[in-house]
Amino acid sequence: MVIAGTMMVGITAGVIGSFTLLQRKSLIGDGVAHAILPGVVLAFLITGDKEPWVLFVGSLAAGWLSLWTMDQIQRRTNLSPDTAVGVVLSVFFGLGVMLMGVVQAQETGNQSGLDKFLFGQAASLLLNNVIFLSVVCILVLGFVVLAYKELRVRSFDPQFAQSLGYDRPLLRYAESGLLVIVLTTGLQAVGVILMAAILIIPAATARYWTDRLGPMLAFSAFFGAFAAFGGSLVSYMAPRMPTGPWMVIIAAGILFISMIFAPQYGILSIYLLNRTQALRIDEEHLIKAMWLLRERKPDQQNFSLAEISEMRPTDPENLLSTIFRLQRRGFLVAELSRADHWRLTKAGRNEARRLVRVHRLWETYLTQLMEIADDHVHEDADSMEHVITPEIEALLIQKLGAPLKDPHESDIPYDEKEDET
Repeated sequence: MVIAGTMMVGITAGVIGSFTLLQRKSLIGDGVAHAILPGVVLAFLITGDKEPWVLFVGSLAAGWLSLWTMDQIQRRTNLSPDTAVGVVLSVFFGLGVMLMGVVQAQETGNQSGLDKFLFGQAASLLLNNVIFLSVVCILVLGFVVLAYKELRVRSFDPQFAQSLGYDRPLLRYAESGLLVIVLTTGLQAVGVILMAAILIIPAATARYWTDRLGPMLAFSAFFGAFAAFGGSLVSYMAPRMPTGPWMVIIAAGILFISMIFAPQYGILSIYLLNRTQALRIDEEHLIKAMWLLRERKPDQQNFSLAEISEMRPTDPENLLSTIFRLQRRGFLVAELSRADHWRLTKAGRNEARRLVRVHRLWETYLTQLMEIADDHVHEDADSMEHVITPEIEALLIQKLGAPLKDPHESDIPYDEKEDET
């Protein structure tokens, strides 16, 4: 029962949390989660019943009231949205704690079990709770499927959604209602204080693994369900360990792993990408330096390490490692009679020619069309030569009329036909 119930909470929270995260409403989710508490306690005080649907109605009313209050504070005052959330969160949560004190003062207060809604008590989930959570989960996922197009546009471009008529009040209220419903249904398992974490952390984790909304929803639901399963398993193996906090710990652990190892946005991936780019730039600078040496000394094809280092200053170890990488790529070859002399291969000359060409084309573009002084363009061109694509190069040639000289009267090399091997 515990595993089934908490996994339903994890799935629905993961899906709705994705839209909340993309719309930058994470703090609102935290505020609503805390603001639900007085609704739960008031429902118990009025009815004296702890049936799921009774507490659900009370918490739903409190959640809606908190959202309406946040909106009114933002509309009618000069307070910022995060201030409005902070005010509503603290006032509603304080009211809930005060009402819980009133319940505890009653004769049956100690048996009410409402204090479990602060941190959750998944072990108290029964069959009727799981059935209720399952119905809510199906309804929420069904609404997301039916309104997927509208929710997607609203998440990424609210102004465009408004122009298409996707920003209707009914849809906004339904979307807000989904948020309140998901937060409400998770209270018994996770608790008021930690429910916002289950709403946001799986969605934030999924964002590290994909750029597409559909896969993000699937990833987020999976991470939420996995955290729920892991938290329930830990609680089962160690009965003194509460399920809700362990769900958050496991979800945070998955987020931490994703932050490091995610294939595109992980810290390790970004480091490796930056490292690869830095090595590539070193290689391109070196073969361009050898081309410039050939321009200075047209009768010489082989150049010593000292000559190369003079043209492209760097430490000897980095110079040698760059040369060896270029040798493996087939851009450089060592002179057989002199081991410390190197020359460009045909592939190396073609690549060097391209780099010099785009560098000098960009300098020409900056001076002729952007009207920048010719002594201020070299550094910018030195950076741009590594990112100019063949398409951009063709546009530069077209706009500039295939110039033969750059602003410094250096030749712009176009011809790639060479006889030497």
